[in-house]
Amino acid sequence: MSEHAHPIQTMGGYQLVALTTGETYDPRDVIAFVVMTMSGARLHYEHTLEDARAWLERLVAEDVASPRKLRPRSRKARTPR
Repeated sequence: MSEHAHPIQTMGGYQLVALTTGETYDPRDVIAFVVMTMSGARLHYEHTLEDARAWLERLVAEDVASPRKLRPRSRKARTPR
C-alpha cells in the first residue's frame, strides 16, 4: 500500500500533512496526520487533525520560547593596508 502526503497547514518552519491511500485528497482516505519539518523529516504522527494541529502549535510555541542559537558567521580576515 502506498501513501500520499497532502499538505494541510504550514507554520513556523513545520508542515502539517495528511497521509492518504489515494493520490487525490479525500478525508475518508486519511491514514494519519503527520507534523514534518520543511525538509521532509517526519516528527510526529496523530490520528486526528485536532491532535496533530495541537502538537504543531506546541512545537512552534517551544521554538519561539527558546529559539535555536545560530552559529556566528565567519568573518573574512582583513589584512591591514
